[in-house]
Amino acid sequence: MRVKSLFLAGLLAVGLPGFIAAGLLAVTELQQWRAAAAAAAATRLFSDVERAQSALLQEVGDLQTAALATSPDLQAVQASSVATDSWLDAAQRRARQAGFDDDAPRRTKAALVEVRQSLSTALLHRQAANRSDPDADGRTAAFLRRLAALRNEESGHLVELDKASMQLVSRLAPDIAGDLAVALEIMDMRFAAGGRNLLITSWIAGKPILPDNVSDADIFTGRLQQAWDSASGSIEVLATAPRLHRELARQRQSFAGRDEPRWRSMMKVAHMRLNGAPTAPWPDQELAVNVAAYRAWSVPALSSFLALRDAALDDAIADSGMLAGAAQRPWCWPLRLPSWQCC
Repeated sequence: MRVKSLFLAGLLAVGLPGFIAAGLLAVTELQQWRAAAAAAAATRLFSDVERAQSALLQEVGDLQTAALATSPDLQAVQASSVATDSWLDAAQRRARQAGFDDDAPRRTKAALVEVRQSLSTALLHRQAANRSDPDADGRTAAFLRRLAALRNEESGHLVELDKASMQLVSRLAPDIAGDLAVALEIMDMRFAAGGRNLLITSWIAGKPILPDNVSDADIFTGRLQQAWDSASGSIEVLATAPRLHRELARQRQSFAGRDEPRWRSMMKVAHMRLNGAPTAPWPDQELAVNVAAYRAWSVPALSSFLALRDAALDDAIADSGMLAGAAQRPWCWPLRLPSWQCC
């Protein structure tokens, strides 16, 4: 009995420190895995919110076009509303899964329901009045003001949720945060370019070119340029992002070299019309024939540079997934746990 006791005591004296050390190591590895999993969940949330915001901006443009058009394309409005709702629902689910407040996407969806109903009511009223309603212009102007307010307010709420998720990723997985910062800058480009595009669309539809509108468009142009410069610089310092570098080279040709100069030429004419040359012709007359012709070019142009954002988001999601996967199993080996217990 005494020999057995001595043997057990010796075994504990030799093995217990190692067992304790293994347990502490397992706890540390488990904490690292949980942090990596939280960063991955926040990254996916960021991605869904970004895509919900771009869908929202697209729908706002379609709603504006429908309000201005004599014969609105209601199928386009319906398609964009379905896409927006889908991304907002995804963002709401991701927010709950990642432990964030889902108020922003929920409120945005509710606000859109009201605006859609308002447009439907206005269009029905116009149809009933046989397009001769003397108050139609006033109602359209009121609707467009409401639409602009929704665009600014709800985009702001979604951006705040994006920034909250990016802060968590920056703390838990700082190597991934660079891609998210690029995506946020590209989304700021989309917001500014879209805001300017709404104003140009209204001018092509025949709305007067007012000094405040031109000033707002100039502000959007400056914000767009600043975001483009910032995003380009951020990408250039990301050494391990070959897809982003390739897309940046493409956008320097398509966006900076082709599409943005086209928008700037239209802004130049807006200034000319405002300052004493009211009949100055729009450049690219084939675009300025009507709103439908203009948006046939401008909508794809606005979507084109989002490929840069999508490349950053895809890289961030892939990297966060690999980080979580790499951190998932190391905490198992100190305790020699079966692999199924680590999943």
